[in-house]
Amino acid sequence: MSYGAQNTVAAQVVGANVDLIITRSFFNNSAVTVTVCEAGFYIRDISGAYSYYFFCVIRDVFPAGVIIDVADTGTIQYTSGQV
Repeated sequence: MSYGAQNTVAAQVVGANVDLIITRSFFNNSAVTVTVCEAGFYIRDISGAYSYYFFCVIRDVFPAGVIIDVADTGTIQYTSGQV
C-alpha cells in the first residue's frame, strides 16, 4: 500500500452546520487484493521538547471489509459538522 497525503478542505457553512472535510487516499501497489477492515483518524500531541504522543480520536471498523483490488485506489473521508 502506498499512502497519499492527508487533504483537509477549508471549513465551509453547509445549512446550519460548519463542516470540515478530511480525506486520505491509498493506492494498492502490491501484487494481491487487500481487504481494509478498519480506518481511523489520529492527532499528535506535542507535550515536551523531545516527545510527542498520538491519539486515535475516530475509529471505524468495517465488518465485511472493503476490498481494494491490485492497482486500485481507496479513499477515506471524514466530515465533521459543528452546529
